[in-house]
Amino acid sequence: MNRPRFIAALALGVAAFGLTLAATESPGPGLDPDAVSYVLSATTLVHSGTLLAPTYDWDSEDETVPLAHFPPGFPVAIAAGHALGMTTVQSARMVVALSALLTVATIAWLVADAVGLIGGLLAGALVMITPALVDTHLAILSEPLFLACLALTVLAMTRDRDRPLIYGLFAAAACMVRYAGIAAPAAVVLWALVRAGTARERIRRVAFAGAPSAIVLALWVLRALTLERERIRQFGVYADLGATMAEGANTVSQWLAPVLAEGPLCSVVTVAMLLLIAALITVVLRSSRGIPARDVPRRVIAACGLMSGLYLIVLVVARVAADPGIPFDFRLLAPVLLMTTVVVSVVLALWWRERAWWQRAAAVAIIGAWSVGSAYIAMADARYALQVGVDFADEDWRGSHLIDWVRKNGGGYALFTNFPTALYFHADRLSFPMPGEASPAIARALTDTIARRGALIIAFNRPSDYSEPTQPLLRLLPAHKIASFPDGDVLALDDSVVARVGPRRPRRHE
Repeated sequence: MNRPRFIAALALGVAAFGLTLAATESPGPGLDPDAVSYVLSATTLVHSGTLLAPTYDWDSEDETVPLAHFPPGFPVAIAAGHALGMTTVQSARMVVALSALLTVATIAWLVADAVGLIGGLLAGALVMITPALVDTHLAILSEPLFLACLALTVLAMTRDRDRPLIYGLFAAAACMVRYAGIAAPAAVVLWALVRAGTARERIRRVAFAGAPSAIVLALWVLRALTLERERIRQFGVYADLGATMAEGANTVSQWLAPVLAEGPLCSVVTVAMLLLIAALITVVLRSSRGIPARDVPRRVIAACGLMSGLYLIVLVVARVAADPGIPFDFRLLAPVLLMTTVVVSVVLALWWRERAWWQRAAAVAIIGAWSVGSAYIAMADARYALQVGVDFADEDWRGSHLIDWVRKNGGGYALFTNFPTALYFHADRLSFPMPGEASPAIARALTDTIARRGALIIAFNRPSDYSEPTQPLLRLLPAHKIASFPDGDVLALDDSVVARVGPRRPRRHE
């Protein structure tokens, strides 16, 4: 190990750790709807030894169900800090910051070992100012830990001494943080298979690389089979990829042309940047044909290409066969952007060595312009997070009069709402979601369920991508307002309905 390179990479990682903590100070960290599952699962793991998540079904028997929608890696990491005395939100914030340290330090060390210290520092710095990667570190999301696991996996894959069990363990951790992380076990198994050696050596490597993932996935699947609950995905064929691919193209444009609005100029710059990257990689690979495949730079390029390629395949297959709502946004494409940044840093450092001054000047100008634009966007996003708040941590949710009413008056009632995330984080209450469909049959079934449970309806009037409109359904319910605020209403069923349905079912307290 080259100690100066390691120390420099670690210092850059520590800087990323500090910046992440600074950017997630109050009112942060951001509270994405997924954060409820992560935080609640961590809480129940520490206090009851069980991973529970909020229900996604309005007719569920309880506000919680066994965790299945997400793998357990991130909640377990949060639970570690919570067990030591931290609140779950602050523990999650610490996990995100430590993940930033690991990702940046690992990438910087990986590239520094491949092409030198300057290249490593450049790669780490580019990662730190990429808006897509910065944004994922502003909220309680599993992506930061997932990125750290992928970076460590690639680092282990490209070491001079091949240790399939090590990169197999990191790959197993990746697939236990995100389901799309199944690409990591696939990548390490293929990596172990294609490396030089006898058939016996290859089989042995494949076994060691794949065993950790096979074990943890088998245990998680067996657990899921014992839950006897509805599937979290309805498998089929969801072709219609036009909108999804357009979103992916827009994500790439925002990455390569960070300060340009959508339009002809943005498209031209994006295409030009893609062509430059492709040309750079082609030139470097052609000029290094005589370099052995075991050379570190070539290993890094190959490992990153394999990882990002398989990850994209997993995303497309999942979008087509499992979930038509999967977006190709910054969150989902962040691993590809990370791997591409590593490849670009490596090939740029190799290309730089034998170039004329004007070529270097052009490269500096392009990188400088991109860096200034990206840093500007990243800083604006961090500033917004600190001044306003991200997602459900924003000032409107924190100052909600409706949520304040729930805190003071909602005890003892089951709650139905169109924004369960808001009630969980700001009123410390679990709740049932409102149905997304407004029909007479749904209204009748919901009315009976609310009456049996003696529940209240907390209807926020905020439009959001996270919630279906509730007004069409509310108009079908025999309910009246008992409290009204600028941001929504509290509704209860009419007394005649409650009397008709019968006595309320005792509520299970969270």
